[in-house]
Amino acid sequence: MPEMRNILNTRVQEGPIKFNLKLEATYNRPNVPNSSENRAFKTSAVEICIDNNITEVIEREYMKLLAEEETYISHGSGFILDTIDGLLLAVYTYTPMGGSSYIQLPSLIDRKRGTINPQNMDQQCFKWAILAKHVMGTSVCHVGVNYTKHEDKYNFEGISFPTPLSDIAKFEKNNIGVSVNVYGIEKKFQPPRKYPTYEVYPLRVVDEEKADHFDLLLLTDENGLHYVYISNFSRLIRAQKTGHDGRVVFCKRCFTSFDNRSNKLKLSGQVALEHHKKICGAHKPILPVMPEEGGCIEFKSWTNTVRHPFVLYADFEALLVKTDEVKGKSTNLVQRHEAMSNGFLVKASDDVPDELIKQHDIPTGPVIYRGARIRRTWRGTLLKL
Repeated sequence: MPEMRNILNTRVQEGPIKFNLKLEATYNRPNVPNSSENRAFKTSAVEICIDNNITEVIEREYMKLLAEEETYISHGSGFILDTIDGLLLAVYTYTPMGGSSYIQLPSLIDRKRGTINPQNMDQQCFKWAILAKHVMGTSVCHVGVNYTKHEDKYNFEGISFPTPLSDIAKFEKNNIGVSVNVYGIEKKFQPPRKYPTYEVYPLRVVDEEKADHFDLLLLTDENGLHYVYISNFSRLIRAQKTGHDGRVVFCKRCFTSFDNRSNKLKLSGQVALEHHKKICGAHKPILPVMPEEGGCIEFKSWTNTVRHPFVLYADFEALLVKTDEVKGKSTNLVQRHEAMSNGFLVKASDDVPDELIKQHDIPTGPVIYRGARIRRTWRGTLLKL
């Protein structure tokens, strides 16, 4: 810890940096010859500025490594820790993104009427994008007294102008009860269309929105960057994600849409969204990148895979029996499936002891059931396995 702290302290004096940790270790399975396996656990790159508490940041990243290692052990791989082979610290020079002078919105985005783009003449576009939430009237896109009279609503102390993304955490810390999401915009050409389209994607999304929440759009051009206030998130991304013409709500992390018809449980769109957040909130916001037309996706991270000790292959066969049954107002059933036979095969890894297979009465060859035996044996056999 002292050595890492000294290295990071020295480097951050020269300017903002990013770093990540990588833990390398060796694992083996007890009583299994030649089962040693090397594993590496690493954290994502984290930004550090001169005013960060470096000890606290290192401890947080170290806990992430321990959590990842514990997850690996708890997944039932059978491996136990043999040796820790090294802890690597990687440090990168970091040039923060920052908002600069006014940039005009693409007309396709502007016409959605989901944003407010204050026309500033200085470097403080982040401040004006925040204050745009409180400005009313026809002059909302022009910075003047209508904006400056709201400056005392928030504490901008310690914020750099132009404002890098890393400074937004300072703004949230200065103002209790405030949270900020930031989104980027990507220009795309999709033949045979003559004109480009624009896709919004997440850059920074908070785990929990506070009472006073802001969604900002970050524009870029050859001269710099510029913040824009998102006044209606749904209106901004709706056409990008769905053609549904009713009320729709969106997850601000992954842009999944929810409406009153979008789930089997008949939940309202808002309730379905709250259920979705419990799962999605555990993941980082990302920009999905689809393969080009005619391209191919190939899995290459074989070093990150773990072999399962057992695999179950199962199949079910049925007869199509003719029937004449009315279902609902406009559906007639003409056939129904009747179970005829089923079977399964358990394939064990070569390093699974024979004693274990015999102890749990696991069949080593194909098992097939036919006729009436299916109903009373199929479910019980699978549950046992």
